[in-house]
Amino acid sequence: EFLDQLEDMFSLQAADKGIVFHCERAAHLPTVVYADEKRLRQILINLLSNAVKYTTRGHASLAVRYRNQVAEFEISDTGMGISAEDLQRVFQPFERGSGAEVRSIPGTGLGLTITQLLTQVMGGEINVRSTPGQGTTFTVRLLLSEALESPAASRVRHIRGYAGPRRRIMVVDDDPAHVQVMASLLRPLDFEVETAATGAEALALAPRFRPDLALVDLSLPDM
Repeated sequence: EFLDQLEDMFSLQAADKGIVFHCERAAHLPTVVYADEKRLRQILINLLSNAVKYTTRGHASLAVRYRNQVAEFEISDTGMGISAEDLQRVFQPFERGSGAEVRSIPGTGLGLTITQLLTQVMGGEINVRSTPGQGTTFTVRLLLSEALESPAASRVRHIRGYAGPRRRIMVVDDDPAHVQVMASLLRPLDFEVETAATGAEALALAPRFRPDLALVDLSLPDM
């Protein structure tokens, strides 16, 4: 189910960009593993978002393998790639590469830093290889022990919504891919979601929409 959700989310994003998204799974994957699902989800969403964002033709893909309690997630794309010089500092904060094409795409340069930190916190490792003009592959390896007994049905929670008054959330981000990810997670839970691409748009929207919560990008183009 976890992989199905990712596949649905990024198949839509890829289709919007005119590229293809593949999800390849090993024949024998455990049904349930012990893991921090929130951290694992953020790691994969960060890497897959980048794969789609930096690819204009071809495909992005996720391959999942599992052996000896170690899960390997391989995220590949046929995008612009990373130069050898930039590859040395790709995980450093606020590094976004030296190429003009990369810098023209919105972002803060913190996504990969956070991804590496989360991977290390979970006791895993992340590696990258890339060829400029051909694409990039990130590989994440994590010890995810198989749960031999499935959790009791009463303990498995499939969140479909929430009780009480409908809550309004304003998402402010100049990266359309990030906005789409947040909206696709929040709207099915019945949150009211409005989006803005700049600080000025957000300030104009807020008095009318009156959000209960605002999720704001760290770096916006206008303020």
